[in-house]
Amino acid sequence: MKKLVYRQPITASHMYVRDPEIKRLLSSDLFEFMNEAYKWIGGFKSFTGEDDFADRSYLWYITYEGPLPENEKDIDINKVYTVSVYKKKYGLKLVGIGNNRFENVPKSERMELKSRAKDALADHIEFAVRKGWAEVSGAAEKMFKLVLSPKWIIDPEDLKLYIPEYEDIEILPDNIHYSRKLSNGMEVTKVAYGTIRI
Repeated sequence: MKKLVYRQPITASHMYVRDPEIKRLLSSDLFEFMNEAYKWIGGFKSFTGEDDFADRSYLWYITYEGPLPENEKDIDINKVYTVSVYKKKYGLKLVGIGNNRFENVPKSERMELKSRAKDALADHIEFAVRKGWAEVSGAAEKMFKLVLSPKWIIDPEDLKLYIPEYEDIEILPDNIHYSRKLSNGMEVTKVAYGTIRI
């Protein structure tokens, strides 16, 4: 049986958004939140803008400081710890995960809030592999490796076998990483975690 690495749970509210109207209501703030999280690579490139983000994503998982307001329009983006975004592709595929850096709060509060956001990020990683799968590299791969047992790694041979657009991936000598071309022609090296649905 696959085991998750034990951590202390955090106290927060959780929101799972699939409703198109709620997505439209929150898309501007959350797309900006994700762009900020991905600014080190030029922004959140999984979607072309907030409308595309609302229309083509399948699920948003949001962890929020304190109780959720009764009305979604009252959600304070500054209280969001972590957001993860999924498409429906061979199960739930994680296509983006962002953490609040709390750069606009007083220094005295920032360390505690960032610590909570880090725990929320670990919760989101665990959710991603229990409910679906993710391809990661770079900083994201380091976080997944820190949070998860190696048993959650998907054998790249399974990706080749069951997902048609992965037939041409090149499996690297460690039999964990693989390289593939993105739709823009760029070659990337990835490792996949979680469970694909066939």
